[in-house]
Amino acid sequence: MRRFSSWLVVLVVLVFVSLAIAPRTAAACAVCGAADKTLPARGEELPFAGRIRATLDGRAAAFAARYAPLRVVELRLVPGAALALSEEVLVSVDLPLLRRSLATGIEGAEVLSADRLMLGDAEARASYVAYRTSSRRLSFHGGAKAPTSPIERDAAGRLVPTDLQPGCGSIVPVVGATYTITGPLLTFWTSASFLMPVSVRDGPHPGDSLRASATAQLQPHPKFATRASVHGRLDSAGDVDDQVDPRSGGASVFLAPELVASPLADLVVSVGAAFPVVQETRGHRVTAPIALVGIGLDF
Repeated sequence: MRRFSSWLVVLVVLVFVSLAIAPRTAAACAVCGAADKTLPARGEELPFAGRIRATLDGRAAAFAARYAPLRVVELRLVPGAALALSEEVLVSVDLPLLRRSLATGIEGAEVLSADRLMLGDAEARASYVAYRTSSRRLSFHGGAKAPTSPIERDAAGRLVPTDLQPGCGSIVPVVGATYTITGPLLTFWTSASFLMPVSVRDGPHPGDSLRASATAQLQPHPKFATRASVHGRLDSAGDVDDQVDPRSGGASVFLAPELVASPLADLVVSVGAAFPVVQETRGHRVTAPIALVGIGLDF
C-alpha cells in the first residue's frame, strides 16, 4: 500500500486546490462558452476565445510479460495544459509523471526492484475544428511525442520488454480525427489516431500504432453524466537496436465505464476503469483493470 499512498495524497491535494481556485461565479461556464452542453471528455475540448484549460489525468495499472518472469506496477499522473489560439485551433501539452516497480522471478520468489520516479514521454498536440454546427463537429489533430522517458532495465540489468517500457525511445508523430454528435441527453463521439515512431536512440522501440475509440455519454443533469467507451489499438512489431522484436505489438480492446461530474462551474471530474476484453498482444498482457481519474479546470 505504501507505493500507492503518496500518489493518493497528491491526487487529494490537487482536487482541493482545484476546488479552492475555481471561480465561484461566472456569467457563462466554459462548457456553455464552447456551445456544447455536454461535460467535455479529456481531449475532446472545444476551442473558444481566450480558453485556457488545466488538466490532470491519473492511471493505476499492472502488466505482465508473457515470455519472461516480469511484472510491472505503474502509477501515472499526467498534468497538462491547453490554450485556444482561435475559434478553431486548440494547442495542448502533456508531461506524464510515472512511478514504477518491477518484480522478477517466479511466484513466491520474486525480486522486487525499488520504486522509481521518472518522466514519461512528453506530448504536444494541436486540434483544428473543420466543421461545426449546434449538434455536429469534425476536428483533426496532429502532434508529436518526445523521448523524455528513460530506457528501463530490471533488477538483473536486462532490458524490459519493448511493450513494457515507460516510453518509446522515439520521436512519435501523431495524426487523427474526431467526429462528435451532440443531443439533448445523449452524446456520441468517435476518434482515430495513427502513431508513427521514428527511432532516435538505442534500445527498444515500438512499432506503428493505430488507435481508435467510440464513446457514448448519457447526461441527465447539467452537472452529472455517465460515459461508456470502447478503446482499441493495433500495433505492429517493434524493434530492439534495429532488430525486429517478434514479441511485441498485437491488438487489444478495452471497455471503459466512467462517472463524470461538474461540482463547480468550469470544473469537470471523472472517475472510471478500463477493462481488457481482448488481449491478442504478442509480448505482454494487462493483468488487472486500469483505474482512471481525470480533472479539468478552465480559467
